[in-house]
Amino acid sequence: MQRNLQGLPVPELVWEPDVVERIADALELAWEILIKDDWPRFSAILEQDVLWRASRLATIGWAGAVEDIGPGFRWCTGPDGDHLAIYDQGTGRYHLDGDGLVFVPSIFAPVALQLEPSRPRAVVFPARGVGLLDESSTVASGGLERLIGTARATLLRALEVPSTPTQLVARLAMSLGGVGDHLAVLRSAGLVSRARAGRRVIYRRSPVGDRLVELNPLAAGTSSEQGRG
Repeated sequence: MQRNLQGLPVPELVWEPDVVERIADALELAWEILIKDDWPRFSAILEQDVLWRASRLATIGWAGAVEDIGPGFRWCTGPDGDHLAIYDQGTGRYHLDGDGLVFVPSIFAPVALQLEPSRPRAVVFPARGVGLLDESSTVASGGLERLIGTARATLLRALEVPSTPTQLVARLAMSLGGVGDHLAVLRSAGLVSRARAGRRVIYRRSPVGDRLVELNPLAAGTSSEQGRG
């Protein structure tokens, strides 16, 4: 805030004895009205992004971790060293110099940067899967749904982002038993695979599953409840 106010007139400070309580009350009200009911789904999406990005960073490196943040984000290797290049936020090269970069997935915020050398480097961005938040209230009527059923098609589409069964339950408002049964069928058909990461079991679409979804794009209908069995 101090940096943002540089060069502006300093406002006269008026101390309100209960200002902290008032701010706390406002934040609590925002939580109750805007977030609380949907927090299980929000939390699942944020956790999925963290797991996916950590996996990409470990297996592919920086290029895999930053490439989907925005169309102008690139991790470049050159004679002057590796650097983060951001072209749609004003052309710039940012050398992290070993200081690291904090990834901050968000449900609400657009892409925002904090790349000044004197402060922790951070990038805020929409989490993967935010655009699918209305999955549970959208009827899909494409060929994929007719082929494998609405619930299984919904799960297969949702696995664009690798997920645990618990995360899928939170996102899609389906029962844990139903999700487990459908995932078992999809796995036996070779459409999804699973892998253990610590104590978690993470499901992801197989190349065959990716191709099946690609060939059967979602056809959105009117709002309704999906099959939850």
